[in-house]
Amino acid sequence: MNDRQYKDEDTQLVKADNKVAQYSSSEIQLIHDTYAKGTTKEEFELYLYTANKFQLDPLLKQIWCVKFANQNAQIYAGRDGFLQIAHRSGQFNGIESGMKDDRTAYAKVYRKDMDNPFYVEVDMAEYSTGQALWKSKPRTMLIKVAESQALRRAFEVSNVYGEEEMGQWELQAQGIKFEPNVPQALPQPQ
Repeated sequence: MNDRQYKDEDTQLVKADNKVAQYSSSEIQLIHDTYAKGTTKEEFELYLYTANKFQLDPLLKQIWCVKFANQNAQIYAGRDGFLQIAHRSGQFNGIESGMKDDRTAYAKVYRKDMDNPFYVEVDMAEYSTGQALWKSKPRTMLIKVAESQALRRAFEVSNVYGEEEMGQWELQAQGIKFEPNVPQALPQPQ
C-alpha cells in the first residue's frame, strides 16, 4: 500500500455503528501518507473504520496508525482523542489526576450516570522508556498514561491505545534495545 495513489473513484464511505465519514481521494491520500505510512490495504481500512467508529478525525491527529516492520499496524489515539470521546458521550463528569508518589500516577474519571469513578494507577517502571519526553517530562507522560487508561475504561474504547501507554513494550516489539534510564526518584518540580 506504500505506493498506492488514490483516485476520485477511491472516495470512501466508512460506516461504523450507523455513522458515516466520507473522505475525498486527496484526503485519503493525505491520511495514508501522513498518519498511516506503510500499512497494508486491510490495516488502512481498519484504521479508517476505527477512526469513524470512535468519531475521531485522522486529519486532526486525534487518531493515527503506526506500522513496524513485519508486524501488524497499531492504532493509537492521543489522550485528547479519548477526552473527545468522553465529552461527546454527554456522560463525562470530570477527571482528576496527578502523582500519588514519585513513581505512581493516578487518574479518576467520573461519569454522570455512575456513582463511582473509574480509577487507575500506573507505575513509572512499566511505561517509561527513559527517552525523549519520558526523559524530560516523566510526570506529564505518566499522568497521560493514567488518564488515557481511565478514559478508555470509562467510555468503552477498545483496541486503541495512547502512544504513551506502549512505552517499553513497543520498543521491545520493534527489537530496539534500550536502557530505560528511569530515575529511582523523580526530581521535584521547582
